[in-house]
Amino acid sequence: MKLTTVDELIHFNEVLDQCGGSICLQGPDGRVLDLRDGASRLQGLTALSGADAESYDLYARRREDETLLLSYLNRQPKKTA
Repeated sequence: MKLTTVDELIHFNEVLDQCGGSICLQGPDGRVLDLRDGASRLQGLTALSGADAESYDLYARRREDETLLLSYLNRQPKKTA
């Protein structure tokens, strides 16, 4: 998942605010960021807007949060090369 516009960053940040449990972003180096924590969220959003954003994995602890994130992803316009 790559966030390419400011609107995408803002909306994804709003979705994270709605989540009640841990939302973890794991990088290609194995480092895990909890996107519910302020400083980690900023690092995570920066990573998701960077060149290697597609190499990060996103995990939700609660099924309700997973549903919110999947709903967000499904509403994103499909990007083509």
